[in-house]
Amino acid sequence: MKGVDEVLEVIAKVLIRCVVMIAIVLVFWWGSLAVMGDLAYRAHTVFMPVSRAEFNAIHYAGLVMTKAAMGVFFLIPYVAIRLVLRQRSR
Repeated sequence: MKGVDEVLEVIAKVLIRCVVMIAIVLVFWWGSLAVMGDLAYRAHTVFMPVSRAEFNAIHYAGLVMTKAAMGVFFLIPYVAIRLVLRQRSR
């Protein structure tokens, strides 16, 4: 079963890299809104008129959904694979 362990190890490495990349995107997204929120609001309202509260709610929901998707699709499988590999090594 050495081959299966190696494949699981590679998959785990890919998953954790995905978590890190998505976390970087989330930090950049949040930082951009924190620093240039007014500029982003003005740029977006050219295409679709929304209130400032709606704009903030849309971006907050996007951040929350992205974070949730990261956990469900990348972090939980990573932890599960690590647990399986730990159990198999015993």
